[in-house]
Amino acid sequence: MNKIFYLIIFLFSFSFPQEIWQKEIPPSKYLEKLVIEGEALHKNSLKYISYSAIALGLIGIKNKNYNVQVEALGYIGLSMGFIGLIIDKIQRNKPKTLPGKEFEKIKNKTDEEKEILSYKILVNLAEESRKPIKRDKKKEDMKKYGPLSTGIQQLLSNFITNRFKEQNPQHGMTLYEKVLDNYLNQKPIN
Repeated sequence: MNKIFYLIIFLFSFSFPQEIWQKEIPPSKYLEKLVIEGEALHKNSLKYISYSAIALGLIGIKNKNYNVQVEALGYIGLSMGFIGLIIDKIQRNKPKTLPGKEFEKIKNKTDEEKEILSYKILVNLAEESRKPIKRDKKKEDMKKYGPLSTGIQQLLSNFITNRFKEQNPQHGMTLYEKVLDNYLNQKPIN
């Protein structure tokens, strides 16, 4: 009887593999993926900016029309480029992005503590990424177009935004909000 029961459960599991055998992906994996992608984008940025400053400095120094201001800017660019290269060499293995710095804090934690801190970091990053804009656009539009046109603009904007959200639920979210949403909905990590 037990063998038949186990056989039925085993065969049933093939029909619904995602529901029965799906395991929860921990928040640290989503944070780690965010760190890897972010650090890859910022890995060589200071080095390339430094090389550009050195090149512009050399161009400024070698100008044919002897111009003191351009030559001074050339020396400044050259020195800033070399300083940037030195800083890049010193900070080669240090994280450059905010998620990378936060991830360094949780690397040596235990499993449960690591997951709790990872979730808190994901939530904090999502909250911090959505800062309110200080500009009062309504008053500017009211002066420019009048009260009726701002209402029409708002209705049209809401309609377009809702249409985009129907097709893409993450429309309008920041990168950190998308990562948190992916964790909450347990979307697979590619």
